[in-house]
Amino acid sequence: SSGINAESGDKARRDSNAKEVATMAVSPDYRRQGIARKLVEFAENHAKKDGYSKLQVAVIQPAHGVDEWKVVLQNFYKSLGYQFLMKLDSKDIKPEAYKRLIQEVELIYLEKSI
Repeated sequence: SSGINAESGDKARRDSNAKEVATMAVSPDYRRQGIARKLVEFAENHAKKDGYSKLQVAVIQPAHGVDEWKVVLQNFYKSLGYQFLMKLDSKDIKPEAYKRLIQEVELIYLEKSI
């Protein structure tokens, strides 16, 4: 899918120059082995090959409180050159997805030029 563009008021619109990674995960048993870095590099290369100039990732975190793993994940992306793009809360996502949430969340979008 195309990525998002930040607009005033934390709203989003599609950005045809950006490819968005919807979901990516590494099993806890295989973390700290460079697998996530290789997955991100693969996604970047694939997006670039498809003609995109940016790649975006989203970190979903609880809206209330701090999930230390999500902080680690954001720092991981930043170490790869990703920069904060925008934050959306639960109410800014698609209504059908919002209804399935078991808690309020924030989506932290990060972006990198590729």
